[in-house]
Amino acid sequence: MSAALGMEKISVGVFVNAIMPDTTHGSSYVLEQCSAYGDPSMTSLVVRPKFISSTLYHLSSIEDDTLGTLMVRPGSVTIYRRPIEGGQVHRERAQIG
Repeated sequence: MSAALGMEKISVGVFVNAIMPDTTHGSSYVLEQCSAYGDPSMTSLVVRPKFISSTLYHLSSIEDDTLGTLMVRPGSVTIYRRPIEGGQVHRERAQIG
């Protein structure tokens, strides 16, 4: 919105779409909420180019979509479960990419 107010002064605009943490929940809150709809034994996650195009780059140009799809690299996500008896925390890792 602010870019539209002074277009004559702006030569480049960068827009970022990301999941931002809040002060109430932990860093894995979004993944914990998503896991409620899937198989509880899920240990991996695959992000395919079609998902990337339709969700992450759906408002971008074709060039940006292609570049973003090509730049996907394997990474890991840690989901921390709530503590159980004895204070232990269960941890699962998921691959993205």
